[in-house]
Amino acid sequence: MKKPSVRRRTQEERRRSTTRRILQAAFTVMRKRGYAGFRMADVAAAARVSRGAVLHHFPNKDALILATCEDMYRRAHERSEQRAKKLPPAADPLQAIISDGAEFFFGDYFWTMFEVSMAAGKDKKFKRAAEAVARRFRLPVEAAWFDVLSQAGLPEGAAEDVLWLTLAIVRGLAMRTRLQDDPERFAHLFDLWRHIFWTYWST
Repeated sequence: MKKPSVRRRTQEERRRSTTRRILQAAFTVMRKRGYAGFRMADVAAAARVSRGAVLHHFPNKDALILATCEDMYRRAHERSEQRAKKLPPAADPLQAIISDGAEFFFGDYFWTMFEVSMAAGKDKKFKRAAEAVARRFRLPVEAAWFDVLSQAGLPEGAAEDVLWLTLAIVRGLAMRTRLQDDPERFAHLFDLWRHIFWTYWST
């Protein structure tokens, strides 16, 4: 009996697969060594490709780091938008925003990008490019949660105020972990903010 033929991957599929491996490896190197310790050779070793293959896809260190940041932001953006779109009508929108924001701001993606941005702060061109990537992916996430709050009945101004305050609280407590990491206290403060808002809103 004839064995079924195995379809060979196209050149484009191989290119995408290599790019994916490089970006994943670059994130691992960024997370462990930061901007100053980032080396293309280390990325090549982690991705199990040649240094020439890395340079073929990304001509220099900054191009690879920016592409990696963009990839991380895109992944976080896609997850957040899906959560916002699939949120059940009866769910607490404030709790959903807190949970989604906590996953991002307390997670490896945010801290890796934050530390890289801080380390490369003297390079104004790189900093502007990194900030542009952040805006391109995070502002649509905020827009998605703004829509959720609007659909819950909050007027436009109130929805924007609540969104900004909620994300500021989540981001601020994430920064607090560098001084004091207290998950139970953070959870308490998130619940307190929800209680304050809903009590105010219902009066």
